[in-house]
Amino acid sequence: MSLFCDNRQRLVSRLKAKPNETRWTPGTFIVLQGGVEVPFNDTDIAWPFRQESFFQWCFGVEEPGCYGAIDVNTGASILFVPKLPPEYAIWQGKLHTLDDFKERYGVDETHYTDEIASVLKEKSARALLTLNGKNSDSGLTTRETIFDGIDEFWVDLKHLYPAICECVMKNGPLKNTISIETDEGTAILYCSDIERLKNTDVEQVLDAINSGKTDKRVYSMLENKIANEINCRIALQSLRKMIELESEWNRYRKISSNAQSSAETINRDMILQQLVSLIVKSQDSETILQGLKALKRDRFSPSTNIYKDRMCNEVMIRATDGELTMSQLIRAVRILVNYGNSKYRNCIDMLWVGLACREQDIKPDLLVPLFRSLKYFQRSKNMVQIILEKKLSEQWLKLTGSQMASILNCLYGKESSQECLSSASKWANVSMTTSTEKDLVNFIGGLHTKEYVNENIEQALVRYVTSKGTEMKDPHLIASIMDYCKDLRIRNPYVLAECGKYFIRHGTQIPPTLLSPILAPFGLLNLQPPDSTNFWKMFDEVMSARFSDLKLNDALDILLSCTYLERYPIKLLDKVFSSYLMNRLQTQRDAPIVNHLKNKLKLFDATMSLECKDYRGSPINLDRNTKSLNLDMRIRGIINKIHKPLAHLVGGEHKLSRSVVLSSRVIKSPQEIKVLRYVCKISSEAHKTVMRSMRPGIPEYKAEAWFLNYVYAEGGCRHASYTCICGSGHNSSILHYGHAGAPNNKVIQDGDMCLFDMGGNYYGYAADITCSFPANGKFTEDQKLIYNAVLKARDAVIAAAKPGVAWTDMHLLANKVMLTSLKKGGLLVGDVEDMIKAGLNEVFQPHGLGHLLGLDVHDVGGYLPGHPERSKDAGVRKLRTARTLLAGMVLTVEPGCYFVDCLLDAALADPIQSKFLVPEQLQRFRGFGGIRIEDDVLITETGVENMTDVPRTVEEIENFMQS
Repeated sequence: MSLFCDNRQRLVSRLKAKPNETRWTPGTFIVLQGGVEVPFNDTDIAWPFRQESFFQWCFGVEEPGCYGAIDVNTGASILFVPKLPPEYAIWQGKLHTLDDFKERYGVDETHYTDEIASVLKEKSARALLTLNGKNSDSGLTTRETIFDGIDEFWVDLKHLYPAICECVMKNGPLKNTISIETDEGTAILYCSDIERLKNTDVEQVLDAINSGKTDKRVYSMLENKIANEINCRIALQSLRKMIELESEWNRYRKISSNAQSSAETINRDMILQQLVSLIVKSQDSETILQGLKALKRDRFSPSTNIYKDRMCNEVMIRATDGELTMSQLIRAVRILVNYGNSKYRNCIDMLWVGLACREQDIKPDLLVPLFRSLKYFQRSKNMVQIILEKKLSEQWLKLTGSQMASILNCLYGKESSQECLSSASKWANVSMTTSTEKDLVNFIGGLHTKEYVNENIEQALVRYVTSKGTEMKDPHLIASIMDYCKDLRIRNPYVLAECGKYFIRHGTQIPPTLLSPILAPFGLLNLQPPDSTNFWKMFDEVMSARFSDLKLNDALDILLSCTYLERYPIKLLDKVFSSYLMNRLQTQRDAPIVNHLKNKLKLFDATMSLECKDYRGSPINLDRNTKSLNLDMRIRGIINKIHKPLAHLVGGEHKLSRSVVLSSRVIKSPQEIKVLRYVCKISSEAHKTVMRSMRPGIPEYKAEAWFLNYVYAEGGCRHASYTCICGSGHNSSILHYGHAGAPNNKVIQDGDMCLFDMGGNYYGYAADITCSFPANGKFTEDQKLIYNAVLKARDAVIAAAKPGVAWTDMHLLANKVMLTSLKKGGLLVGDVEDMIKAGLNEVFQPHGLGHLLGLDVHDVGGYLPGHPERSKDAGVRKLRTARTLLAGMVLTVEPGCYFVDCLLDAALADPIQSKFLVPEQLQRFRGFGGIRIEDDVLITETGVENMTDVPRTVEEIENFMQS
């Protein structure tokens, strides 16, 4: 457990080392939520549990459903575990005590998960740091930490994720419940047996009920008529009127000295039972729902009673039988959720059966109210969500932007499914250019709330702003687009250019509250606005006229953005530090807001002092404890002077930075490296077992079984790091073969090349190794040609990789070596550099050279703020990271060469790429499949340590398989 204790201390030290971050102490806690068991569809078994990787990194806990907290001030750790009922010991064995967990996982305290809020309050917790970040490989966002009582604390979602991945120190700086009150209309539903009405004066009965006369007269009339004459319409109206009259009599009954007589109670119960019975017997869903709604207002019966039970049961029966329409199911949810007793609210979970029965009736106009109802389902929520996601995937084209936004806004935490976001992406791709501006404002707001963007959405935005251009009128739309781009780091020059042109045209008409969302993103995204002369001319005009209308926070955001673009607002300094503005700051009573504004003023002052030679410093003392930077403009010069001498002392500039970079999951600790060496060793031995056992005629899944058996039986690796890829023949060209649709089920043939990509997982840490070899143990000449081309690429990277080298350069090096070998083999002609420029490298290797490796097989930290962004250029756009290598990184090196028909066909049809191809030579490799060689390597101070130990050369493989 010392590994995880060390990880916690590293994280705390990193956070506490950040300057000017007084928010961390005291009362600041990191709170992480562990993984939960996921049920296998609707059964009572679960998928094999895998711990959430960030939680694993900090606590190393094996059980699901746990939480962990770390005091940033003291480093003390608290583990919260589920409190299981005693009967669980029958199925799970001895239930551990809190002391058992404390000793086992080496934490300072242990409590149960239902005590999280109370324990944190006892610790005087004020601020909670929780995870909120996007995985750059999957595009998915970390699950939000949720527990009962979390809304009683201030939650910081911004700082933990970058800190736990890699902390980069920068220079400078209920809902209200749904109302079910609708127009009731008139119940015009009669009993199916019309003969009952022949001798009934319906209007007389209704008039008597609605007249508001004394209860005795009403009850008397009902007693005389109810047995033979009343129909469902009268029963429903009677029920409503009884409850209404009883509410009006409430005051009288409270002040009356005489309690309600026993006879009156019996009389009332009898009437209610008969009314409910008649309503239920009507077999009319609408009438029954209206009756259920009426009973909700009954304040004189116990909170649970036989009337509500019977009406509720009837609704459940009709829903299960598919008798309720989709609109009626929605209304049933809304009625039940407003019942005071949880017994009836819990019945909502039974309605999913009716929803499944009526799935074909779900039309586009019902999707939004159905998604809004999703939060009221508990046990059946997953099933309901699956149905709704399926219908959304079928009907997204018929929805408006506002409807899509409403659906996105209904999803929280783990409910924010990739399926719904995918439908939103498709909608953007098709419907954005034809939508109204108001719809787009809502749609972009929904995407913004979910912090979701992908290439389709970005390109749809480009098409919209470029096609509409001068037609865009609503400044709220421009503000929404710019704010969205700013927060999701969408640095698209076309989108920002069109928004900048809008500002040039309409700047003077833009409301002051929208100026900051429109202007600040240019600086924060480090993109110069279009038509610089006219843009800044309009900027000066707008700021001169509107500055006094701006909130101080908005004004500072705009001015700081200018400094990032090296446009220093000297002319506005008097306005920034005006006595009026400072008075507004001093009269602000909210301390957090005041501190936030002061910090921005300090940042602005520091930036201007260091960057603008004409700046003479702030005329006011922002903080008596803050040293003025007026005399420290030499800081940059001093840094530049000492950087090279210091670099010489420590062994090179690649070991020294002008900023402070602290590692976390990206840079592995010695203990982590020890675990990774072990899991790579076990996985290597498992691969060799498969290689030695291989022969033609066996199914691919048998090789998978051999591997899984070895890593578990011999190495204690209960899990694989990912679904095993066991491709043979043509299947070896499918990069992620082995998925549910292609489950390693081909019979391996004599002459097939095998590409087996498999890795064990030990205590959360992953191995990821690929071996390629002939099934019969003997390479053909063509197989040797391709294999040696890939092996030479692998060898070149292993020899060149070291700290200070860019990963993109390693990728291109591997591509050049492999293409050179293919050229020598007669498959290609021409200059290799020209091939790279034409993107031919991506035809034969349609993936990146490798990825970071650790607790996740595609470990976090590939693309973080402050590091190179993902390229959009062919040949390098598939890379999972573009970082410069650092000692302590663990990565995979996995060059490959594949003959994928669709890629070859496209290249042969391309006038630029086709000139490098030799079609008649390539033809014999159609159906060949692919070859990949993947090693797990540690970047050391001097180069690379290859932690993979398997036969690699042609001779080694042939000798090993024949031994």
